[in-house]
Amino acid sequence: MRRDEQVKTLKEELNAKYVLNQTSPTFIADLDELIKLLNPTVLFEYCGGDLAGKILEKMPPSSLMYIVGNLTFTPLVLSSGDMIFQAKSALSLYMPNWLKDQGAEAPKLLMRVSDDLRDGGKIFGTHTCKTMKLSQWREALE
Repeated sequence: MRRDEQVKTLKEELNAKYVLNQTSPTFIADLDELIKLLNPTVLFEYCGGDLAGKILEKMPPSSLMYIVGNLTFTPLVLSSGDMIFQAKSALSLYMPNWLKDQGAEAPKLLMRVSDDLRDGGKIFGTHTCKTMKLSQWREALE
């Protein structure tokens, strides 16, 4: 997030556990601690600029960045060293291109998602069935 009010809203109203303010002077240190704690390997990038590259640099080897947007309208800056020596990668995830690849099926797919979300999201909605500890991951998969 970019403002303390946004962080507060996400934590208090939506019960988000981990939310950082990218404008905080301690952002990079806070991010580093959070990455060490959670060990994330996938990053969805919406903004562009050099911040996404700095975040990817902190992530573990073989991490993957999906580039979804460019809200800042600035070039995305990535470390070639991370890509070469840490096996990190970036892929485009641009919905119009993906839909175009689906050909005649695209309108049907959009309608299916739209209908499901309108009717409560039984297929494409998010529903938490049970919360489990990370150490219980095998049980959770079952």
